Amino acid sequence: MKSKFCKERRELLKSTCAVAGATALGTLGGSLDAFAAGGVGTQPQPPGAPERHDLLVYADGPKKGQEVMTADIVTDAPPILVQAKDPVTGKVRETEKALVVVYRTSPDKIAVDIRVYTWKGIIAYSAICTHQGCDPLGWDAESKQLLCPCHQGKFDPLQGGVNTAGPKARAIPQIPVKDVEGKLIVSDAILTWIGVKRS
Repeated sequence: MKSKFCKERRELLKSTCAVAGATALGTLGGSLDAFAAGGVGTQPQPPGAPERHDLLVYADGPKKGQEVMTADIVTDAPPILVQAKDPVTGKVRETEKALVVVYRTSPDKIAVDIRVYTWKGIIAYSAICTHQGCDPLGWDAESKQLLCPCHQGKFDPLQGGVNTAGPKARAIPQIPVKDVEGKLIVSDAILTWIGVKRS
């Protein structure tokens, strides 16, 4: 009786360990694959990329260098081009990796799974195309999508920056944002690699 019980227990433990091990390996493998492909998962970013708590400032025009106030972002107007600014040093990150496009729409138009990274309909993306790194992304007013200036690739800002037309490319990285004292800031780590996918 004792021998049969021990054998059954051993078999149960082996099965449980096999399932747990396969699950762990599958999860780890999936994470590693996503990381290697520039997929979702908190990742180190290229030098000069926006960082958590960075302020966002206008990149061009009459307000260049001024901090972006959330109240000034007009709903359904073409996106504005901004740059990340280090809140500690007060220096603007002067690389193309720091360029961000900011768009505002009705919050209910934004896909539910990405709303957590937006603020009252304000959504932000890297301004660099993931196809061949062209910047800054422009705007196609007819389709209301981000537009690559080099190869006319389109990316839907309401659906997580997914590529909808032009050369096949991965989604544009979303920049999490929020309002702090009326100013637009980077609220969290960026989840996907900015720029062209690493080989």
